[in-house]
Amino acid sequence: MHIFNNLGEAWLYGLREIMNHGELVLDDSVRVRDVSLKGLTSKLSNFTSNSKDLKLRLKEIRGYNIKIYNISRNDDIINKYADADRILYTIKRYGNDCGENGYGEFLRGKNNEKVKSIIDKLQHNKNSKSAIIISPSEWGGNFGKSPCLTAVNFLVRNNKLLMYVFYRSQNIYTKQPGNLLALDQLHEEIAKSISVDKGPMELYVCSAHIYECDFEKVSIILESERGALEDERKKDRENL
Repeated sequence: MHIFNNLGEAWLYGLREIMNHGELVLDDSVRVRDVSLKGLTSKLSNFTSNSKDLKLRLKEIRGYNIKIYNISRNDDIINKYADADRILYTIKRYGNDCGENGYGEFLRGKNNEKVKSIIDKLQHNKNSKSAIIISPSEWGGNFGKSPCLTAVNFLVRNNKLLMYVFYRSQNIYTKQPGNLLALDQLHEEIAKSISVDKGPMELYVCSAHIYECDFEKVSIILESERGALEDERKKDRENL
């Protein structure tokens, strides 16, 4: 497991690890929404002849595990490189006003009853090991497949609310920033409700991946960050 102070550092690490060490695989059950909010672009059309189902190559790391201590909308790296529209879209899909086929209903319940049950459980027993929300095995909002988000578990230890998040699959480039920012809102909400501090979030992803159509964009981000780091090191040497 790798530990990070903020979301931006964790995101860059994931992009770098997958691009450098990911295994190339073919996914023949991808939907347009999984890759692009704007539907098929000219770049995506190079990979498919069908506007609903895509057959795309991706780089994948299995058993991806990280811990993040601070997740914030005011993250310089996320604000500089991540897709703001995708982040807003994802956060809305995790909320009470998620609309049809959003994550909010199975995560929170129709009337927020799942979140209330977590709060009640931890208020009555802060040492509980069973404050967990588990996704359905099939879900219409994911075309009959189980949601990518599989389970969210909460533990109170040393007067801090720890959050453990399990994904069967996560697109690190397009979806991780919005996914974790949305879950951080839930983390904060429950911590405040039971009057404890918010602790770190630990993430486990069975298939952490980036699609081939995004390889070039990810490479540009990583090259830009590498150049910025080299500039900082040069300035440090000059100031010695």
